[in-house]
Amino acid sequence: MREKWLEKVEYVSQETNDITGEKHKIVVSNGQNGDLYISTCPESHNLGVTVRIERSGGASTRNPRLVQALTATYDAIAGNEDIYFNGIDASEEIKEELEQLSCDGVGYDYKTTIRELIDFYKANH
Repeated sequence: MREKWLEKVEYVSQETNDITGEKHKIVVSNGQNGDLYISTCPESHNLGVTVRIERSGGASTRNPRLVQALTATYDAIAGNEDIYFNGIDASEEIKEELEQLSCDGVGYDYKTTIRELIDFYKANH
């Protein structure tokens, strides 16, 4: 279940190479525009230099696996348990359908999108 989505989430590193001894963190947030924003900064700061990852066009067309991985990073920090396929949220209904397709052996005779989706589901279920 998705516990968080538009909230800013943070992960504080347990080690530091900062001469001040301050730990650093990664800050990740989802914008209402659908884009992902990622920054790193000292633990005492709210934000640092921020990178915008475009989920429509931009990064999603140039490197969809990057978008998927960074979306999964957000969910890991947030404690969300949803699964994603190429950055697309798989609803409970889709999960049930994938389970049934997997049980029925669909997609195992040739390489198809549905086969890739089933394999992805199995790896993340």
